[in-house]
Amino acid sequence: MKKPFLIMLCGLIAIVSACSKKDSPNPTSSSIVGRWAIKGDTSREYIDGVVASTYVVRGINSPWCQFNADGTGFMKFNIGPPDDTIHFTYSVSHDSLYFAHPDEIIRGTTYSAFSYHADIQLLNEHNLITVNKFGFSPNYIEDQYFTR
Repeated sequence: MKKPFLIMLCGLIAIVSACSKKDSPNPTSSSIVGRWAIKGDTSREYIDGVVASTYVVRGINSPWCQFNADGTGFMKFNIGPPDDTIHFTYSVSHDSLYFAHPDEIIRGTTYSAFSYHADIQLLNEHNLITVNKFGFSPNYIEDQYFTR
């Protein structure tokens, strides 16, 4: 699996999980139900406590996440044309979003299984911000920004 896909996937999941009608210190799964546009993704890698690289993506090619009330969902991500849509399951507990994507083959391309945990920084009617501090390595932090 390519790193840009993982970065977009992680960012999207994180952002989608922080949305509700009020800024909520304890979001629930029902507060994120619906479609969220992925507006941005910022990834930082730290080496010896210093930012070694930063990767920023802002609202390209209209990516989005759909969270269903039954804990399932799907996401349009942007690896290249045509855009693929993957399926996932999710749950929200306190200020955390948990996301799991099974192995999936789309048009002959295998997308490997992936799990994700993100802290929900903001969740209200229109905005969701998630932060993943447990991503690709212990020195990797990713912020994702969603709107609806």
